Amino acid sequence: MDGVIVRPVGIYGPGDTRFLKLFKYVNNGTFRMIGSGEVLYHLTYVDDLVEGIILAGENEQASGHIYTLGGEEFLPLKNLVALIAEVLGKPAPKKHLPLAPVKMAAVLCENVCRPLGLEPPLYRRRLDFFTKDRAFTIEKAKKELGYRPKVGLRKGLARTAQWYKEQGML
Repeated sequence: MDGVIVRPVGIYGPGDTRFLKLFKYVNNGTFRMIGSGEVLYHLTYVDDLVEGIILAGENEQASGHIYTLGGEEFLPLKNLVALIAEVLGKPAPKKHLPLAPVKMAAVLCENVCRPLGLEPPLYRRRLDFFTKDRAFTIEKAKKELGYRPKVGLRKGLARTAQWYKEQGML
């Protein structure tokens, strides 16, 4: 059986609500960076993802290969948050919380809540957003499929924010 695997990174755009919480916290001024904000983040605008999937499906030489689909750029999380603030017309969040005490609080929450059958409000995996690099190369997809993301990050974030507003989510 022929097949192609595409691995999209951080999908966003109109219709997606996975990043809504981040937009909301930045919009209402309650976002707090945990740690330095230097971890790398890579996003894929939904229209670019669809185009990449079509390219992978139509290219006979792609069979049996794996392609990472993402935007042209990745950037530190603190820069992504500042860019979201910019497209929302809000000041960039400045407040940081140190990682170590928050991580200790997460461990404590897990150890207290789970034996009681409760979902912890804070847990280590939730902190991955602030601690794990998510930067990838899309060079193979560009070279072998002709994949070229067309929607820049600023434009895609602005479209996403506008959609959230139109839906009454922001």
